[in-house]
Amino acid sequence: MAPAALPHPTPAPSPVPHPEAAATPHPARGGTQVAHGGSARHQADPGRLPDRARNGGFATSSGAAKERGHPAAGRPARHSGPRLAAWLWLALACLLPPWAGAEPAGDIDARLVTVGLQPRKPITTARIQAMRGACRVTLSPLPAASGTEPVLSEEKTCKLAEDEDLSLQVTHRGIMVRTSEGIEFKEGFGKLVVVGDGLFNLEMFNLPPSLLSGRLEVTLQDDNTVSFVNQLSIGELVKAAVSEFSPSPEIEATKAFIVLARTRILAACEQRRHASDTFDLCAGPHCLTFTGYGNNRELVEVLFDQVPNLVMAAGGRVVFPYFQECCGGKISSAKDIFGKDDPVHQAREDRIPGKGSENCFHSPSFYWTREFSQEEMADFLSITFAGGSSRVFLRWDPVKTDAAGRITEVRLYGRRDQKMLGTDFLEAAWDYFGANSLKSMRFTLEPMRRATIFRGMGRGQGVGLCLYGADGLAKKGMKFEEILRFYYTGITLTTNPGGVAAERAPPAPTDGRPKSDPGRNGGKAGKPAKPGKVSR
Repeated sequence: MAPAALPHPTPAPSPVPHPEAAATPHPARGGTQVAHGGSARHQADPGRLPDRARNGGFATSSGAAKERGHPAAGRPARHSGPRLAAWLWLALACLLPPWAGAEPAGDIDARLVTVGLQPRKPITTARIQAMRGACRVTLSPLPAASGTEPVLSEEKTCKLAEDEDLSLQVTHRGIMVRTSEGIEFKEGFGKLVVVGDGLFNLEMFNLPPSLLSGRLEVTLQDDNTVSFVNQLSIGELVKAAVSEFSPSPEIEATKAFIVLARTRILAACEQRRHASDTFDLCAGPHCLTFTGYGNNRELVEVLFDQVPNLVMAAGGRVVFPYFQECCGGKISSAKDIFGKDDPVHQAREDRIPGKGSENCFHSPSFYWTREFSQEEMADFLSITFAGGSSRVFLRWDPVKTDAAGRITEVRLYGRRDQKMLGTDFLEAAWDYFGANSLKSMRFTLEPMRRATIFRGMGRGQGVGLCLYGADGLAKKGMKFEEILRFYYTGITLTTNPGGVAAERAPPAPTDGRPKSDPGRNGGKAGKPAKPGKVSR
């Protein structure tokens, strides 16, 4: 990428002669020499830089130089100022990172997105408290007819001062609200909008509280439950998400996670993964996990400003980067795991030859063991995947594995056998047993008399950046740009996603990286697949 154009040095203002000064011709140039107070000054010609500006701040008129004993006395002044400035600007441009010369296509971090806070259980009651600053609340009544909007005159508003709260509950009349000051709204409303000046807390029954900011929209659904949609900037979402999933205290690894999260958010919005919903992103792993600002780390807040608006792109568009907590030393291609081509996500070993063991060897999930009884597995299969008499499954077996040893396809045995992707089976196990049960699909089975022992490696789906591996690479001295290119093939770092086609992508590392086996752009648009639903 060509360096940015060098700015022209700004001429310094010419000295203003004293009104009583006498002007005489300059002995060396065609200008005039102004005598004032026994000292000599040079009045520059139009278009000529003053002597002090042209010579790096040193006066160069012969008389003044002789008076001070300057080494330049008696010889013409050299025009070293502009040359020195040009060399300095050129050196600075060479030291700048590759993306610094690109014009940002707007402030990515300042863009607003909507996030659907989708609890697993139906919600009919909640509490909202103003934590820092006040909150303005707008209540919209139920529409008079299907598809009509309520008129503004029917809306009601109230204000929550700091530390005040409101409780909402769904009844047969709609959403009813009561504030901590004793104000009640019993008419029944269809929508509640909270706009906070600072932070406010959202509490839902049997769920941990969420510290939020921006705009929260609570909408009554057809099944007499409520949905929650939070509007916030991409920058705030990135800081909260990285603070949530990052296991690393390393500076370069944290920078890499910030770029990864921003890229994933922007790509999810461009791909319209929730085109059929009323929000841009979900708060789960399908898009990016978001639980609020309660876990925000100061390190992420500080490093966020060092990589502003920076994203990853390949093939002229922003990529959707996959990542995992721990790969167990081997990363699978997206083609093997998801079944579609994506050259950015290729298979490789998560290690650098000659620099110790696997980059993620220090992860607590590098090795894991879990035991399931036959009754537990039978209940899991019958509850999660059963659907009528033709879909009663009694057992399952692995069908295919990739080069890394991950199970990519399983078969369910019953009246009618069924095949499904290994990732769908893993997500169903997480939903039924919990995320700490079956940590990955890279495991071996040891059948016992009444149980089966699973001995596995890694945690996650096995595709893309390894969080603990990135932490290990940072400990080995890699910069965040090198970490990202280690895991994602052929990417370009840019602040201008619309102009990535014209930028030059640096060569990707070659040590240990396969030359073939393209990956996959995984993830379908729309809602994430429910457990038990086979996706192809």
